[in-house]
Amino acid sequence: MDTNPTAAAFATTHWSVVLAAGGASTTGTRHAWEQLARAHWRPLYGHVRRRGRSHEDAQDLVQGFFTRLIEKPVLQQALRERGRFRTFLLAAFDHFLANEYDRASALKRGGGFEFVAWPDGEMNIEPAAPGVPMERQFDQEWAQTIFTHALGRLEQEFAQDGKQSQFAALAPFLSQPPQPGDYERIALEIGVRASLMATVVSRLRRRFRELVRAEIASTVATTAEVDAELSYLVELMAG
Repeated sequence: MDTNPTAAAFATTHWSVVLAAGGASTTGTRHAWEQLARAHWRPLYGHVRRRGRSHEDAQDLVQGFFTRLIEKPVLQQALRERGRFRTFLLAAFDHFLANEYDRASALKRGGGFEFVAWPDGEMNIEPAAPGVPMERQFDQEWAQTIFTHALGRLEQEFAQDGKQSQFAALAPFLSQPPQPGDYERIALEIGVRASLMATVVSRLRRRFRELVRAEIASTVATTAEVDAELSYLVELMAG
């Protein structure tokens, strides 16, 4: 198991690859864009839905937006500002919505590059909260996406070891402290000594934090930004 996943992730961070390309169209930059799109389409979808667009229009707009990002040299501003991918993404998307809707609406799903895997049916999106800036709601969606992806990666690691049932039993401890008797009950369920449960849960939480940091690392330009983004992410999730 990687003992420094943030550093490992930074060797191939998607945002760093895109910035380093300086707008040049290469196989590597297209792949990086596609990975970033897969990781960030939901916050964009929620952002445009809260602006009153339909489910179908929101899908078309997000798909069209990422297609245009790949097709056009739109990185000049990002290269000047560097910084976080989500900051660049929201500013570019708002500009796209203001100036490109007619063209985007003509680009239906199935045209251009289709790399966003849409779930079946309409997605549950929280409505715009009174008094809360839409930019903050976008960031909250981003934070939830980061945690969801990290949790999915953690579950995959358990599944690769044939420990799906152990993960299901332990996962609740990632978000809540144990109640009296919980460790004893789960220890019997997963076949470990109750005295080891605190260590097992501590390792689970540590690995989850590592995976969250690795997810964040793919969306910033330098390792120095990871801690700041992690702190902001925790603040967002706390409400």
